[in-house]
Amino acid sequence: MGCQCNKCKNKEIQEEKDLRQQENGMNNNSTDQKYIDFNSKDSMNNSSRSPLTLRNFKHYIPKHQKELSNMNYITNNLSFSLYEIINKIRANPKCFIDKIKSYKDKIINKDYQFLLPIAKEIFITLNRGPKAFDETIEYLNKLEPMNSLIMKNELKIDIDNTINNFEEMNFTSFSFLEKIIKNKKKELEKNKKNYKIEGFHYDKSTNNAEISAILQIVDDNMGDCSRRKNLLNPQFTYIGISCVNIKENVFCYYMLFANTKN
Repeated sequence: MGCQCNKCKNKEIQEEKDLRQQENGMNNNSTDQKYIDFNSKDSMNNSSRSPLTLRNFKHYIPKHQKELSNMNYITNNLSFSLYEIINKIRANPKCFIDKIKSYKDKIINKDYQFLLPIAKEIFITLNRGPKAFDETIEYLNKLEPMNSLIMKNELKIDIDNTINNFEEMNFTSFSFLEKIIKNKKKELEKNKKNYKIEGFHYDKSTNNAEISAILQIVDDNMGDCSRRKNLLNPQFTYIGISCVNIKENVFCYYMLFANTKN
């Protein structure tokens, strides 16, 4: 137990007030953007300015609790924003076609480098480029409106509670993904939650929920378009979304889909 003197108590109260003021102002803060090649093997290397990520999470406790709280605030907002966009697409798939067309124009050269609209020097290298966008438009044209997904906190994967080694963990490795799904299934069974997991995928993207949604729907880096199928499956009822900052301006979104067990 910490010191209970009035001086320390007043200090804690003031720190709490400062933290809340800082959180309330998060939406007005801008982030410096840098070049990121998301397909590069070096994309996970340290940047010139060390960001607050799970890789250095343990070094920030308790010295930088405010920064940790702010990062949680950012990732929670990104998760919810992505959730809202997904349900807008499900509610009216055809109305999202113009948005797909506008993002198709962000492909800037023959290597299918996709220029992100948040900064001139950030792009993602795609596989098929314009063809994938055209196929997505055709796909959305055939879809009818479907039910909205219901977000459930118990389906959200707590990445920080799963990782044992913050310095070396590969957030998208098969072994890691297999582990977090297995742990989530055990947790649901232990807590007697009546869910049947139907699908899972991730997206390594940027701090823009709309861009993440677009790239998941177009799904140009997945041969079977499994991410699009998950997001636009009318048979799915529930979703859990987690978001982790893994490098400066790079975020990983984890999405778990489920139905009620019969």
